[in-house]
Amino acid sequence: MKIRITNKEHKNFGQVFRVLKMNSSSILIDIDNKKTLLDNENVEIIPENMYEETIYRHKDVLKIKLNKGISITFYTVILEFIKNKIGEDIFCIDVLKDGISPIRKNMYEKTLLLLINDIYPLKVSTIGTKYSNEYKVTIKDVFADDFIEQCTSEVQALEKDIEEKTCVKEQCIKSIEKIINYDKAGTIEKKIIKKGESDIWMPVNF
Repeated sequence: MKIRITNKEHKNFGQVFRVLKMNSSSILIDIDNKKTLLDNENVEIIPENMYEETIYRHKDVLKIKLNKGISITFYTVILEFIKNKIGEDIFCIDVLKDGISPIRKNMYEKTLLLLINDIYPLKVSTIGTKYSNEYKVTIKDVFADDFIEQCTSEVQALEKDIEEKTCVKEQCIKSIEKIINYDKAGTIEKKIIKKGESDIWMPVNF
């Protein structure tokens, strides 16, 4: 897949670049050996095959993670199954849950909780083999009450995760401040390893 930069204020306006990675909102390209992230709204996507064409028309599908060993064809297969299920084109995909678990060697099950076109809550289960383009897809309707319950549970899990990570972050910041203040007081010796020697200078003031 390639893109053309359409932002007239960008120094590379009008130039075409090959896409390294992309998601539903941004694209990573290489400009003069420097990785550059651009918003989708500032580029024109140039698909080079039918798979890329499908993704181009349904960018929301990029919200679904492509785990290691799963190819881009996964997106086109999932989209086709969902279209057949709801009986209409897809214009919006909300990903509420995206998990994967191993079944046996090189086999996996990927489970998705989706809201399609703002009105269709679906559970999508896909069984596949790594580095293969064959998938067994099962799609089930999710009742409104069950959908709300699953989303609520996911929100609670995320809030707990955020709380725990916030605590770790705050502890790291405090630890950095302690070391900086301790060092300013002149009580820590620099660690020195002399070339050809194995002696290491350690802190001497405790």
